Amino acid sequence: MKEAQDNKRMEYSDHNEEDMRIEKMMREIEGMDQSKIYKEFLVDGALVACQYGKKVIKLKKGSSSFTYVGCDEVLTDKDRPTGTCGVCHAPQIFGNPGLEKKQKVIPANESISGKQISDYGPECMMELSQVWQGTEKEILVWDRGDQTYHSIPTNESFLVCKYGGGCIYPIDSGQKIEN
Repeated sequence: MKEAQDNKRMEYSDHNEEDMRIEKMMREIEGMDQSKIYKEFLVDGALVACQYGKKVIKLKKGSSSFTYVGCDEVLTDKDRPTGTCGVCHAPQIFGNPGLEKKQKVIPANESISGKQISDYGPECMMELSQVWQGTEKEILVWDRGDQTYHSIPTNESFLVCKYGGGCIYPIDSGQKIEN
């Protein structure tokens, strides 16, 4: 009988200890800066868009760091989008009567909305700032090509277009879940 009571006490104390650990962990998580918890590194194949455009751009790995998240190669602050965002709807560009305006059809797989759209306006002439803003500074990647460390852009990083003044921001990190 006494042995059964001791086992019950041990079971109760183990359960209580587990509850206390979980409670402590939850308090720590609540006290954390939430913006640091869910950042995703941008990887080869990430999608970005401009606040003044309607077309997405796929990021391609251009540097030679060879660092991976799962099966995906991480981008660095050297990697930039190539291509354009279709038509520029920036107020200073779109409203300029001296710029030629064209009709552009954006296929569904390249449009932000996921549907084929027809857009009219001056062509995007994306000219990017030199530096990604809001990169992960706590983790650096060594690039064998230029023999320097580089920061890693995340889903909260962005570039600025000097042409239209738009913010180029990630809409998909490019990370895939592998089974």
